[in-house]
Amino acid sequence: MRLATIVVLVATALVATSVVGFCQTGRSVGMGFAGTGLADQADGWYWNPAGLAHMNVNPVCAPAGDEPALMWQGIAGTDFGGDVPVDVLHLGGVYGTNGFAVGRVAYGNDNSTDIGIGFGTTLGSPRWSAGITVLASEWGADDHSETSVNLGTMYQWHPALGKGKPAKLGFVAEDITEEFGSSIYTAGVSFWVGDRVLIAADVWDLTNETEVAGDNQSGSEFNVGAEFALAPWLCLRAGSQDGDFTYGAGINWRGWKVDAGFVSWDNGYAMADTDSQLFSITKDFCIN
Repeated sequence: MRLATIVVLVATALVATSVVGFCQTGRSVGMGFAGTGLADQADGWYWNPAGLAHMNVNPVCAPAGDEPALMWQGIAGTDFGGDVPVDVLHLGGVYGTNGFAVGRVAYGNDNSTDIGIGFGTTLGSPRWSAGITVLASEWGADDHSETSVNLGTMYQWHPALGKGKPAKLGFVAEDITEEFGSSIYTAGVSFWVGDRVLIAADVWDLTNETEVAGDNQSGSEFNVGAEFALAPWLCLRAGSQDGDFTYGAGINWRGWKVDAGFVSWDNGYAMADTDSQLFSITKDFCIN
């Protein structure tokens, strides 16, 4: 597919969607929000845009001659019965060694939204990739908006431990334009144990820029999660979002992936002890 067609499709998705604060899927919630060193789905524009170059999309398209195929992934989700209403929508694509995505997350009852668009590409060697995300945030309560820029890098290799599946190291500099006050640096890792267990871990805010004196907000957060393929059609997940237990499951049925994630968490803001139970659907497809 020609570049002009790709641009039109991505622009159409941006106009049709808008996005917000905690970019989630049922899978990421179940795995403790550990995504910096993983970022292998269409929501990678938020976790680490460098991961978009290695997006895990099933090869549903056959290449046309020597030209690589353009493969797409869509994710839609909502929070049923949680304390803060959340709706998510992500659209990503992979073309050769390049990946791109747009996303929508809307939460709360005040029409707060974020809009994000990300791009990732490999850097000479397929092991290294880099990416950029532009994020526009709007808070409906006070009609305030900001635009920020995130930069990410990722290194990928294939250790014997993973039986051919990749291990990844990721680093992200959030808000490099300091629109929200200061930049935040995050590092993460993911790796396979055998071909059925995936482990991911993040340290968010390495320099404690978000620490608030007199609050129970600790600044840096340690998030960790695991995914176990119990069967080809069933995954079980569990994790910790800075000490708060998360769990979930995923079902793969006829090419459709249905994921659910649950967490009750206290992040030090006014939304203390917030319950979230996010359900999402993922579908890979192609447009030739």
